Amino acid sequence: CPAVRNYLCALVREFAKAHYGELVQHDCSSLMLGLMRTDPSPDVRTLATETLDCIFKGVPSALLTFPLKEDLVDVLALRLQNERSAEVMNAVLRLLQTIFVAESGGDQAPADGGAPLLSLFCSMDCHMDLLGHVTAHPQTGSLAARALRLFVQYCPAEHRIGDGLLGNSDHLALLLKAAMQDPGQQEASSTSVSREVLHVELAIAIALMLSASPRTRAHLNATMKPFPLWMSAVRAVLLRHLGSANIEYYGDIPIWDCTGECLNHAAAHAAVQPEPSAFPAIFHAQEARLEDGDGGGQ
Repeated sequence: CPAVRNYLCALVREFAKAHYGELVQHDCSSLMLGLMRTDPSPDVRTLATETLDCIFKGVPSALLTFPLKEDLVDVLALRLQNERSAEVMNAVLRLLQTIFVAESGGDQAPADGGAPLLSLFCSMDCHMDLLGHVTAHPQTGSLAARALRLFVQYCPAEHRIGDGLLGNSDHLALLLKAAMQDPGQQEASSTSVSREVLHVELAIAIALMLSASPRTRAHLNATMKPFPLWMSAVRAVLLRHLGSANIEYYGDIPIWDCTGECLNHAAAHAAVQPEPSAFPAIFHAQEARLEDGDGGGQ
């Protein structure tokens, strides 16, 4: 009976908010994953997804030791591709954010092979499915954009995410369309906030990909060079989006490049408040590291 399953899942979700450790001990995650995959009720799928989110957020190590990683990624891909309920999709996108953060290396560079869920997610091209949701309603779009940014931020360099997203003309067009879309005149305040988050997160994701790899920068420059007015307009809009967020918003965003170097540290060494003129030197040093044979040929 859907009503009974809904009621029971709601109780488990509320229990998970404070007692996630006990649910880990009783392997509740596997049960919730099964409900996410097959339950016909959108409410049950939403609650099951939110319960997993509470568990993995409360006990990140439970994700790292979760025995059904391939099944988890398979279910997430299924929901990204086929889910029609906005509530379920929003819960899935929040769960993805939690997963990407839990698998991150924190202050350490994302290690090749050291993030199995991220690598599985990438090998199944799930980030392409994720990309398709940034043009949805601003609330869903903002959640998708943040999940995409976290994926770009923490995915090991071996997967060359920038080449796949910015090196493909269709994917590039979709990203830029979402980033440059103006709000409607009658847009509600909550929708306006979601759209602002969407714009900031997409701008950060694009900036991370461009910062990570000289090849990605060169490809984007070659793609847009024949359209100088358009390139100038895109640059201005992205810089405006980046400047619209408070500086604290960027406090926990490490910029790891394809050579394993943290560009935040390089910028800090350049100056307390790096001037724009410092960044060409940072990128020149990055290119020199690649010429010396580091960074996997990106």
